[in-house]
Amino acid sequence: AAEAEAKRLELERIEADRLAAEAAEAERLEAERIEAERIAEELAEAERLEAQRIADEIAEAERLEAERIAFAAAEAERIELEELAAQVAELERIEAERVEAAALEEAEAAAKLEEAMQVAEELSEEEVEPQRASDYATGSFDIIETAQVTIVDEVDPATFENLLEQDEIAFTDEDKKQKQPIAEVARRSKALSQLFVWTGITVGVIPIFLGAFVAQTGLPIALVLGALVIGFAFSAVIIASGAVAGKRSGLQTLMLSRASLGVRGGSAVAIPVFVSKIFVGTVTVVAIGKQLFDGTVVGLPTLASTLALGSTSISWLAVLAVALIFVAAVFATLGGRVLYWLQWGAAVVGVLAVAAFAIGVGPAFTSAKFDFAAAISGPQVAQALALAGLLGAGLGAIWTASVADFTRQVPMSESGKKVALFVALPVGVLSLLAAIAGAFAFAAAKGAGTQSVMTSLLSVLPDWSGSIVLVGGGLQLLVWSASWFYSSSVSLRGLGVRVGRVLSQSIVFVLVISSLAIGAASSAEVLRAAFVIALIFLMAFAGAFVGDVWRRKAAYDETGLRQAFGVYGAVNWVNLSGFIVAVVLGLGFVSTSLDEFFVTNFIGRYLTAIDFTDALAGLFIAFAIAALVPVAFGGKRIRAQEQKVYDVEARRNTFDSIDLGSI
Repeated sequence: AAEAEAKRLELERIEADRLAAEAAEAERLEAERIEAERIAEELAEAERLEAQRIADEIAEAERLEAERIAFAAAEAERIELEELAAQVAELERIEAERVEAAALEEAEAAAKLEEAMQVAEELSEEEVEPQRASDYATGSFDIIETAQVTIVDEVDPATFENLLEQDEIAFTDEDKKQKQPIAEVARRSKALSQLFVWTGITVGVIPIFLGAFVAQTGLPIALVLGALVIGFAFSAVIIASGAVAGKRSGLQTLMLSRASLGVRGGSAVAIPVFVSKIFVGTVTVVAIGKQLFDGTVVGLPTLASTLALGSTSISWLAVLAVALIFVAAVFATLGGRVLYWLQWGAAVVGVLAVAAFAIGVGPAFTSAKFDFAAAISGPQVAQALALAGLLGAGLGAIWTASVADFTRQVPMSESGKKVALFVALPVGVLSLLAAIAGAFAFAAAKGAGTQSVMTSLLSVLPDWSGSIVLVGGGLQLLVWSASWFYSSSVSLRGLGVRVGRVLSQSIVFVLVISSLAIGAASSAEVLRAAFVIALIFLMAFAGAFVGDVWRRKAAYDETGLRQAFGVYGAVNWVNLSGFIVAVVLGLGFVSTSLDEFFVTNFIGRYLTAIDFTDALAGLFIAFAIAALVPVAFGGKRIRAQEQKVYDVEARRNTFDSIDLGSI
């Protein structure tokens, strides 16, 4: 019984252990199930939160994109409104400046009113009907109307007189005679007028002297002719190119150069160019005047002699120079029609002087022998090219920096090809023929034993012919000086100096007299070095300006030439870099008598293969590099600028509906 009881208890214990084990296992399994459910719930919650996060990010991205698009649209609209407001404000500013300038000149215009009316009555030979800007041609060189052509409903006689005095209109004698309001204040000069302007400036005794000047170097006659052809042809091409730019825009040359160099870049370059223009013009006028009249007029003292003024004395050369400059300044101040008719008269007298010279020198030609088969050496060729460069710079570059100042009165309705032709014909053909005659005359007279170029020429002329030549030379030198003075005064506006004509001419007069005094106090070596350096700047400027004109087909945007944020930008670094490189390399290949003191010929002096001792190769190098950059790299930029100009012109009519008082 005890054993049975023990077995039963053992069985009960075993059963109890089994039940306890099963209960423990059940609890473990339940705990695992609960843990699994918790983990599943956490995973589900994590997935829900992740999905919510992704959905929130997508929604936020969509909201930000919508806000960005809305902001971009609003910003574009704001920029468009600001540009429109800026253009309108610029138009208001230009109009305000025009009105202010008219007010400043009104008193002077009133004093000259009666005299101007009498001159207009005497000179009125052709009736000209007023033109409208809507009639202007729109093809080839004449695509865009310029802001210089201003449409007005009425112009009272006093305002009309003031505009005449300011050279804003020309050849409107019929309108003035009728004393009636006109429909338009426009550029009214004809393309043909440029033929008389440039014949008066460049045809006559001065090219005769230049031809003789080249011949007096003693080069073979073939090289002399080659130097003359290259120099005058080069001058004709670049001056005629600049003339077309003036016709397209109605603006000054230095202002137009901003299209190539940028508004601020062009303004910076304009300063040394203006100084070079003043200096080169002064030296050229004095040098040619000395050659023409030193010992050539019987009864007058030589220019090397002095005039006693109390305890001091002054050379007759200084007296002649100051007198010529003063008279030229007076004619330049009168400007407009007075200067035009002076140029016209000089053109007639210049042609007569050339004819008288050709007739008078005829007998010397018949007895002279010219050796066209003379041997030519390498140094002689280099010297001939140097002389061609000197002609191209002294004649071409200085007038390229001025030509648009004369053609800006030609309306866009005139053919650009005609303007170029009527400028190139006197500069490149008639002047060349006169220069060739001078070269042959000097070659025929070189055995006369005279000392100067002009006295050599006069030695083979009869008295009647020599008298006409001297009178023609004096008149042409006066017209050359007056035209250069007038252009220099206009150039002040390109520098941003907005003053009346009398004050601007006074400023130029003071600068010229200062240049004259500095030149008189300087040695010949320093003067020549400064002259050559100034020519380098003018040639580089001509290259940058003309190269841009060659690639441009449409007119200019005047507002863009005045504002750095406009069509042409603040600085065109490509063209400006080309200009700087052109100046540096030009100086590196141009020789002066003071190479050791000036930064000139610093490249040429080390090239022993070619003699650069007295070379002027840097003149052509400076032009070529400065012109090549806009020609080679400016096409895409210029097309983009022209497209912007088209866009501005397309929106021009929208300004008519804008209430300026509400802006």
